[in-house]
Amino acid sequence: MRGTDRRAVAVVVVAIGVMVSGCSSSPETEPVTIGELPDDVGPAITLTDDLDEYGSLQTWPSACDLVTDETLTALLPQIEQITRTPEAVSYEVQGIDLIQVPGGIHAEEARCEIAYTIPIGMLATNSGVLHIEVLAAGSPEFVELNLDKAPTTELDVEGGSCGFAADGIRCLDQSGRVHFRMSFSLPHHGPSLKDPSRYEYGGETVSFTTNSSDDQARNEFIDEHLTFPIMSSILARLAT
Repeated sequence: MRGTDRRAVAVVVVAIGVMVSGCSSSPETEPVTIGELPDDVGPAITLTDDLDEYGSLQTWPSACDLVTDETLTALLPQIEQITRTPEAVSYEVQGIDLIQVPGGIHAEEARCEIAYTIPIGMLATNSGVLHIEVLAAGSPEFVELNLDKAPTTELDVEGGSCGFAADGIRCLDQSGRVHFRMSFSLPHHGPSLKDPSRYEYGGETVSFTTNSSDDQARNEFIDEHLTFPIMSSILARLAT
């Protein structure tokens, strides 16, 4: 074999060795730790009896106040930089006299985007988000009249009635006075989209790839250990 051929073969062998070494020594993604819902999920959300002539509360509860930082930190101990962005919403609603409320109802903080970061992998720059919206607040009759009748898949929960809808989870508290929806996202956090996301819960670590075949299992895991506990904390505060 000529000298140039031997050198070419050597370069190929070295290149292959680097590729194999790079794959085999790739570090695993650091897991996101998931905790438990605390016993104290925050003070009661007090609803006044101050109704307008249509049955709506004069002041609706702020969506940004429905879940506490302490609850989010208990569920995600590595969480950082929790920010809340309220949004005013105007609704077209019916009053308890079955007449459309003139001009609708303007609720100052009916929606809230609660963003957060976790200093692990892609989560350090790709924020997770909790969206909450108060859809109706008032007497049970007023809320019932203004419930969205879109079909939902009912969930077994305490403190109210909830179900999956196209835009997240919709809940009615047990008093029937507050109807709200929420959705929670925790993006993949591997070093790249080719890497699995890993979660540590109860002393065990599970991982999910970004393949579509893992989507349902990952979504169910996130719902069970994060989305549903957040939902339960809101219902518990409305019930006290």
